[in-house]
Amino acid sequence: MIQTLFKWLIYLALFALIAGATAYGVLVFIVEQPPSVVVPDLVEKDVVTVLEHLSTLGLIPDMGDLEYHDAIPKYHVTYQYPFPGAEVKSGRHVRINISAGVRRLQLPDFSGMPVARARALLAQIEMTPGPVSKTAHDQIPAGSVIAQIPLAGRAVDRGDSVGLLVSTGPVLQRFRMPDIQGMTVDAAGLRLERAGFQVGRLTADEDRSRPHNTVLKQDPPPGYPVEKGAAVALVVNRVAGGVAAGGLEQVRGGTLFTHRVAPGFLKKHVRLVLILYGQQMDMVDRFAAPGSQLVFLVPHAWARARIQVFENDDLTAEQAFSSEAE
Repeated sequence: MIQTLFKWLIYLALFALIAGATAYGVLVFIVEQPPSVVVPDLVEKDVVTVLEHLSTLGLIPDMGDLEYHDAIPKYHVTYQYPFPGAEVKSGRHVRINISAGVRRLQLPDFSGMPVARARALLAQIEMTPGPVSKTAHDQIPAGSVIAQIPLAGRAVDRGDSVGLLVSTGPVLQRFRMPDIQGMTVDAAGLRLERAGFQVGRLTADEDRSRPHNTVLKQDPPPGYPVEKGAAVALVVNRVAGGVAAGGLEQVRGGTLFTHRVAPGFLKKHVRLVLILYGQQMDMVDRFAAPGSQLVFLVPHAWARARIQVFENDDLTAEQAFSSEAE
C-alpha cells in the first residue's frame, strides 16, 4: 500500500513539473513575441523617405530591381511586398523595387559641345556612346560636335547608341608652291611671304655658273601642293661653310674693319671677337638685323691683331692685321 502511494506521488510530482515548464514556456513565448506592425503604402514615395519610415517601424528593407517606369519618377518605389495594410511582426523584411525613370526620352542637342562634355552627358542620361567620325568645319572648333545620330529631339530608349560627328577645325588651305629658283634670297623671301609661306632652313652650295646669293634649290619643289604657312627650305648659291674676309679701309690712326650681316628675315646673334696678344675679347655681342653693317677701328699699334665675326655661333668672317697698315 505504501509503495503504491509513493508511486502516485512521484507521478503527481512529474506531472506538476511538466505542467509548470509548459506554462512557463507559453508565457515566455507570449511575452517575447515582437509587436505586430501594419505595412504602410510605399509605392510612389522617394526611396530616402521609405527607408527612414521602414526603419522607424522596425522593418528591414530589401532593395529589389531597378526598373524603368513611365509614370513613377526616378528613385521612387514602384513595387512592395508585403503589400500595404498587411500585418507583420517587427523585424520582417520588406522588398521594394525602385524606378529608374522613364525608358524613352528626347535626345538632347550636342552640336557645338566639346566631345568630352557630350560623352559625359550621354553617360548621365544612360545612353551608349556610338561611333565617332571626324571632318573639317569652318565654324565649329576642333574637338566639338558637328552633328549626331539620332538627331536632337528624337525619342530614344535609354541605352541606345548615339553616334557623333566631330570637327577637326577649319579646312586646311592648300596652295601650289611657286618657283623661286634663280631668285635672290631677298626676292625669294618676299615672294614666299606674299604667297603665305615662310622661309625655312637656309643651306649653302656653290655653283659658279649661276649668280651669287641666288636660290639653287627649294623644298617643297615648285608646283607641289602645300598648306598655307608652310616653311620652305632653300639652298643658296654661296661658298658652303666658307669664311669671307671683312672690308678694310685705311684711316688716320688705324684700319677700319667693316662687316655686313648676311641677308635674311630674322635678326642674327652677332659677335665680333678681337684676338690680341693671345687674349680674346668680345667687342660686339648683340642681335643685328639682316643686311646691317658692323664697323670697328683697329689701331695700327695693335700688332698681329685678328678679328673673327660669328653669326648665330657660325664663323662667317675673319681678318688678320699687323703693326703696319694693311
